[in-house]
Formats: sequence, C-alpha cells, structure tokens
Amino acid sequence: MSLSIDLTIVIQLIVFLFLIGLLNSFLFSPVVRLLEERKRRSVGTLEEARRLEEETLKMIEEYERKVKEAKVLAQKERARIRQEGLERKSEIIDRAREESSRFLAKVRTDLHNQAETILEHFRKEGKVIVDEMVENILGRKVA
Repeated sequence: MSLSIDLTIVIQLIVFLFLIGLLNSFLFSPVVRLLEERKRRSVGTLEEARRLEEETLKMIEEYERKVKEAKVLAQKERARIRQEGLERKSEIIDRAREESSRFLAKVRTDLHNQAETILEHFRKEGKVIVDEMVENILGRKVA
C-alpha cells in the first residue's frame, strides 16, 4: 500500500481551503466580532459599575462626614445655648437679689421712720397724760 498523491486529493484540498475561506468570511469572522463586541461591552459595563460603586462610596463618606459635622455643630450650639441660659439665670437671680435688697432696705427705713414717728407721738401723748395725772392727783396745774 503506497500512498500516492493524485488529482482528487488536490481537488479536495482546494475545496477544503475554499470552504475554510468561505466559512471564515461568513461565519467565523462575524462570530469573533460579536464575541469581541460582547467582551468590550462587558468590560465597559464592569468598569462603569466599578466607577459607580466608587462614586457611591465617596458619596456615602461625604454624607457621613457631613452628619458628623452637623452633630458637632449641634453639640456646640446646644452648649452655647445652655451657657447663655445659665448666664441669663445668673443675671436674673442677681437682679432679683438687688431688687429684694433695695426693697428690704426701703421697708426697714419706712418701718424705722414709722416707729420713730409713733415713739415721738407716744412721748408727746405720754407727757400730756402724765401732766394730767399729776394735775388730777395734786389737784392743781403743773407747769
């Protein structure tokens, strides 16, 4: 058995090469292009998803930072308002003490003046009563 190359093999080889070229043009090349396009879109979509994820993480970090800043500002504002309230309370108490001290001093002065007036009145009345008693006892007018 010997192998010899005859014309049928050459024709089959030519037909085979022709079919490969034809299949390459109409089947393999379009399929490869579709696969490459699909891969390109997938990679683009993945990159877009990564980019969106990074943006989302940045936005979350920014939101958390702003929330922390807002809490700090709120605490500072609360402390400031509390301090103002304490100062206002002190001022009101001091003013009330001053007013009550002035009022008490005025009342004491008024009471002292009234007591002096009453004592003076009793002294005068007492002298008149004593003089009348002496006149009644002695039966004559005392000078």
